[in-house]
Amino acid sequence: DHGFKVSRIEPNDLVGETEIARRIGQSRQSVHQYVNGDRGPGAFPLPTADVSGSRPLWHWHEVVAWLVQHSIWGDQSALDIAESIAMANAALELLRHPQHQRILAVLKEKAA
Repeated sequence: DHGFKVSRIEPNDLVGETEIARRIGQSRQSVHQYVNGDRGPGAFPLPTADVSGSRPLWHWHEVVAWLVQHSIWGDQSALDIAESIAMANAALELLRHPQHQRILAVLKEKAA
């Protein structure tokens, strides 16, 4: 044991339009058009949170699923990685908070 404790895996799963644009190599304006349904097939994932009423945030793995489904960006490998990081961070969050140990116990029981 070297005294290190993993608290989360990057890249972060919560992303705004600017970060989505950076990750997929498109402009923020094109991402904004996807979000509003002005570009692409529509039905962009709903935001997970909205900071100050003007800065919506999405789960990256949900955005990747939409992008892959509509052949806009990425592939199944990109989706697998995004989903794995999201699941790992959710597990780390549960481990970090002792009050969530009951949830872990139930999950372990159901997995057995």
